[in-house]
Amino acid sequence: VYQLESYIKREKHGHLLGKAYLFLGISHSKLGDHRKALKYLQKNEAKSFSPERTDFWTNQVSEKLSRGKS
Repeated sequence: VYQLESYIKREKHGHLLGKAYLFLGISHSKLGDHRKALKYLQKNEAKSFSPERTDFWTNQVSEKLSRGKS
């Protein structure tokens, strides 16, 4: 998470930025911080990098949040 967050601070554009957002979202979800995960998964860059994976993880995180898991 730390390395990805450092990367997105330096990188402002590009294909790999979407990948970083996607994996940050997945990482935060696995750490139990679903609100932060959703923040990254909803980035346009993440969606354009891998729409199917982003939709899958967004649905997973949204379901956990709707069940009251923060």
